[in-house]
Amino acid sequence: MASGMADFLANELLDHVLKNAAYTAPATVYLACFTASPTDAYTAANEVADAGDYARIAIAFDTAATRSTDNSADVTFTVATADWTTVTHIGLMDTSAHGVGNLMWWGSLTNSKAIGTGDQLKVSAGDLDVSYSASA
Repeated sequence: MASGMADFLANELLDHVLKNAAYTAPATVYLACFTASPTDAYTAANEVADAGDYARIAIAFDTAATRSTDNSADVTFTVATADWTTVTHIGLMDTSAHGVGNLMWWGSLTNSKAIGTGDQLKVSAGDLDVSYSASA
C-alpha cells in the first residue's frame, strides 16, 4: 500500500523542530476520498467530485505509540446521492472545504471501493492506520 506524509506536513514539522518555526496543528482533521493518488504534493483534481453529497468528514485518532496510530471511532460518510466513482485513496486534510487546504497524510486503500448512488463509505474504528517510519 502506497502511503506517506505529504510534503506540506513534512516541511512544517522540519521547520518547527529544526528552525523553531511556529506550526499550529489543525483543530480538526478531515478524511478525504480520492479517485487516484493525491501524491505527496497534493493533487486536488483527484479528490472525489463535490457532488452526490460527498464531503470530507472529521476524523479522530488514538494517542500515537511506536510511531503509529489509528482512527479512534467509526468514520461514516453520508449516503451518496450520485456516483462518486471508485475511491482508491484517502487523505488527511486540515480543512473541510472541498478541493482546498493542505494534505497531511495519504494512502491507497487495500481494496478500492466503487461508490454509487445509495452507497455509503465507512471506515471502522481502528481500520485507518497512520504510521511514520524514519529512514536514513
